[in-house]
Amino acid sequence: MLKNFRKLMRGGPCWAVGQVTGRDEAIERISSERLTIALDVLRTFALYLGIDPHHVHLGVSTPKAVKMSLELRPGEAMKWNASPAERRGPLELTEGLLNRLKQWNLFQRAQAIVSSENRSATEQKILLAIMQYGETSCISADWARLQGYLSVLETVLAKEGDQSDRPKKVARRLALFWTEGNRAQPKKLVGDLYNLRRFPVHYGHRTLGGHEVVTETAIDQARNLAYIAVILALERVVGYSNHGDFIDALDKEALGT
Repeated sequence: MLKNFRKLMRGGPCWAVGQVTGRDEAIERISSERLTIALDVLRTFALYLGIDPHHVHLGVSTPKAVKMSLELRPGEAMKWNASPAERRGPLELTEGLLNRLKQWNLFQRAQAIVSSENRSATEQKILLAIMQYGETSCISADWARLQGYLSVLETVLAKEGDQSDRPKKVARRLALFWTEGNRAQPKKLVGDLYNLRRFPVHYGHRTLGGHEVVTETAIDQARNLAYIAVILALERVVGYSNHGDFIDALDKEALGT
């Protein structure tokens, strides 16, 4: 039954009517996972369509943020009042945007990786990075976003087991997305984001109350770099089933050896 269900899911969208006579938890889990991954793919490629994934509630179950207001009542002390406020909007894919996305070879490659049952180690890393990107773009905590997007970079651009100078190496590999004369700035940006994560007191910002915060600019930069990391991997994955070989090829190009 599960085998037939997987085949049906791979065959494309379908509709059915009837009476539900029972539940199969395994089938529910598979269908839920496939839907979640599909949403992660759409969120990952949102920037390609000019859509900020932070501003849409695609796949977000509770698209609300807390809006704080100071309340003063006669004879009582002032207090903060929290009320939910909608911040995200729906993701509207027009026919033109959808066709543009479907025709992009890298989106097609991502779809092939998702639907494959025999992924290479490098493709598995790319799929994991897409899932991490999708999940990170849904959450609202800024520090968690920063951590999540840096994890995307490391998933596709860090070699397992190699902890030495990891930020520098990840930056060097990511910079290959730019032309040779324009690689210094993205390298510095990656380093700054890693420093922000490691040393928030020195590299971050504080509110008047002394709370450490991550600026929206830093989050947007981390989001953009994570997206570029996925695109870079999709561009160059062909021919590198082993992730270690994929990383070695990037280093060879970056170092000119």
